[in-house]
Amino acid sequence: MISMKTSPSKFIRSICFFASVWLLASSLPAQAQAFCSIRQPYAVIQSLFPDIDKPVYRSFMRDFSKESAEKLRQRHQLEFDIRELGTHDIYAVFDQKTFRGVAHSRTEQADYGLAEVIVATDENLKLKDFSFQRCRSRYRKQFESESIRSVFRGKTSVELSAMLQPEAVDRFLATYGLEPRAEPLLRAILVSSIKTLVLIESEWGEDLAPLKP
Repeated sequence: MISMKTSPSKFIRSICFFASVWLLASSLPAQAQAFCSIRQPYAVIQSLFPDIDKPVYRSFMRDFSKESAEKLRQRHQLEFDIRELGTHDIYAVFDQKTFRGVAHSRTEQADYGLAEVIVATDENLKLKDFSFQRCRSRYRKQFESESIRSVFRGKTSVELSAMLQPEAVDRFLATYGLEPRAEPLLRAILVSSIKTLVLIESEWGEDLAPLKP
């Protein structure tokens, strides 16, 4: 307890210190969740797998280490933020007992802060679709349009990586009438999708192998 005889300046510094500690502690769970989890799995899976009447899912958790991140950086030229390390989960999606794909959440920098992108794959682990769990970008609505989302569907990590090339980005923005300032969100979607496909193969391959057709 702070003594009543404490000087006003020390008292204020003490209050500021404890307030800072409380704010830091309270922000950690939200930050950890933002980088690895889907907050409403069933609703999200229903929206990303509309062809399944009553989807069933099963989660798999894995620890993503610094060593794994370094291997993927060297192999795929992917950069991972330190906050992306640690425990992550994926959701294997089923139509009754038939494996239909995977849903996973990634967080990347966009034009207005962080964007949480939920990526869905098909049963062959190609990109099926994506949605936003959180995104403040002014271009969100345009990227949610069917005409743009359809461009990403069915692509592999290699094909998506090709879309990250500068000339491909410029061509994409011009084709869909997007301003140059929409580029960060485009890159966030592409990088989230590439990381999802690559990570599923490298980190969850053993879990999913028995499920695939």
